[in-house]
Amino acid sequence: CNVQVIEVASGQPLWAEKFDGNIAEIFELEDQLTDQIGAALEVEITEGPQVRLWRREAANSVAYSHFLTGRIAYKEYSRSGHARARVSNEAALGLSPNFYSAAVSLARVHIEEALFGWSTEGKNGFEEARRLIDGVFAINPDHALAHMQLAQILMIEGDFSAARLEGELAVAL
Repeated sequence: CNVQVIEVASGQPLWAEKFDGNIAEIFELEDQLTDQIGAALEVEITEGPQVRLWRREAANSVAYSHFLTGRIAYKEYSRSGHARARVSNEAALGLSPNFYSAAVSLARVHIEEALFGWSTEGKNGFEEARRLIDGVFAINPDHALAHMQLAQILMIEGDFSAARLEGELAVAL
């Protein structure tokens, strides 16, 4: 099966792929096709370079899928959404321990759960968030989103000058 996605306005191909399979595996082939087309279109339509970075960091399509599921749940901005985002990001990290953006997303969930009183961890959520962020910095000290989350923690702690520096660094990166 050959599949090609073409931009209507320009007529330029955005993505093409050949899929080989057996009719007995049609549902697996359909799932694979849907996943790959969705992923290809996402790069062109949504967050572009950021999406490519996330995919490269994930190094595992299932981990990446968990991460995206976590982003969707997080954006509900609710207790239950944050709980599902936590589970999804933990699953992503379980499959791909060096998926730093998933670690930062999990840190953000810990921060907000502690801030809103949605966690049984209480203030320990801030400590867990900082542990996750420190782990990212140990490997990638230039991770902009990690600096942004550290800035949030520092603001909560009342260290506004350090928070401002972290925020400025996040923007610069």
